[in-house]
Amino acid sequence: MKKKGNNNYEIIAIGASAGGPKVIREILSFLPSQFPLGIIIVQHIAEGFVEKLAEGLNKTSLIEVKLAQTGDRVEGGRAFLAPDKYHTIVNKKGQIRLLSAPVFKGHRPSIDFLMESVAEVYGTRAIGVLLTGMGEDGARGLRAIKEGDGITLVQDEGSCTIFGMPKVAIDIGAADEVLSIQGIIDRLLSLGSKT
Repeated sequence: MKKKGNNNYEIIAIGASAGGPKVIREILSFLPSQFPLGIIIVQHIAEGFVEKLAEGLNKTSLIEVKLAQTGDRVEGGRAFLAPDKYHTIVNKKGQIRLLSAPVFKGHRPSIDFLMESVAEVYGTRAIGVLLTGMGEDGARGLRAIKEGDGITLVQDEGSCTIFGMPKVAIDIGAADEVLSIQGIIDRLLSLGSKT
């Protein structure tokens, strides 16, 4: 387990695919309204459903959850969900940008694109979380966060609907910690504590 003297984290990038909405709902429902870290989520979901997912998550969470738009500022107490048809990244000003770049390895939005931008902008202040899902999207981006000395968490096999994405991340050495859903929640609350 990676230890640091002070918690200086500012952002959590979360990626998920099959089985993700339920896990994301559970994680977000445990975060207090004054949670100090900004959150950006890429959830692979059938086109047209992400807006309803954002609305539902907003109702069950104490923090604000909304669809990301270009210019939105990453800040505590808010979670942004990547919209359909756009890659969602962050820039050096801590603002979200939506890119209509080509589909990457079958995905737009791409978890890798998000996490690589987070690694580049935030470095040691970044947390990457890869949840249940099929395929390999997110593993490379998670490794970028780890190589930038951020912290990377992946969901364990026992709590995953599909252990595809987390397994690839583990196999390529991108995961600092492999945790249950409750373990991820507890770790995020701990990492978000400024004491």
